[in-house]
Amino acid sequence: MADCYVKPTVSRYLTQVEGLISEAGYQGELLVMHSSEGVMDSEKARQHPVRLIESGPAAGAFAACFYGSLLDQNDLISLDIGGTTAKTCVIEGGGLSLSNSIEV
Repeated sequence: MADCYVKPTVSRYLTQVEGLISEAGYQGELLVMHSSEGVMDSEKARQHPVRLIESGPAAGAFAACFYGSLLDQNDLISLDIGGTTAKTCVIEGGGLSLSNSIEV
C-alpha cells in the first residue's frame, strides 16, 4: 500500500535528480541508498520506493562502521539526528545487524 502511495512522488523526484546530474555532466548510473545498507539503481527505486524508508539512518550507520574501521574502533554508537527524529545504532565488533521490525 505504501509503495503505491509514494511511487509517483519518488518517480518524479528521481527523474528530476537524473536530469540535474546529467546536465552537470555526470554520465554514470544513479544509485540510491536503501534501508538494508545497500544501493539500488533508480529504476528499482521507482519500482519499490518503500525500500527507501529509513535509508538515511542506514547510511549513517554504514558510515559510522566505515570510519570506525579506519580508526580501528569496532564498538561504536552512532547517532543520526534528522529534522524530527533522532536514531541511534549500536555497532559491536565492527559489524551491523539488520532488523526487519519497525516501530512507529
